[in-house]
Amino acid sequence: MTQIRQYTRLNGMTEEEKKLHKAEQIRKWKENNKEREKLYYEARKEEKLKKAKEQRKENPEIFMLRNAKARALAKNLDFNIEIEDITIPEFCPILGIKLEISEGAPSSSSPSLDRIIPELGYTKGNVRVISNLANSMKANATIDQLIKFANWVLNNH
Repeated sequence: MTQIRQYTRLNGMTEEEKKLHKAEQIRKWKENNKEREKLYYEARKEEKLKKAKEQRKENPEIFMLRNAKARALAKNLDFNIEIEDITIPEFCPILGIKLEISEGAPSSSSPSLDRIIPELGYTKGNVRVISNLANSMKANATIDQLIKFANWVLNNH
């Protein structure tokens, strides 16, 4: 298709149709250039990882929002939060430990997005940032188990 015909065709499209058209062109190019695409990403893998780490450290809220959206899609959960709904406090509101953005894998003091009532998904008013340790404890233990653990700690330490 000549550039003039393509311009005329694109000129009559809405912005949404243009986005879909471009996405389809990219999908077709990737399909026809799989080996080239693989070589491109392999050559830039380290650079992309470094950039992602820097972005996560500079804007952890954006990183948390993207990951929450991906988890919501994967688990078929409701999702309507925005970046403004994610506020990282200085200290974990549950354990009182200082929240710190880690370099690599999340540490126990890394901020973690918590669904207050898990069944409600990532919805406004149902998310808060707590420590990864508190979120892991909450996610992996029942209320009864947490109470038993707390009682054990109180009686033995």
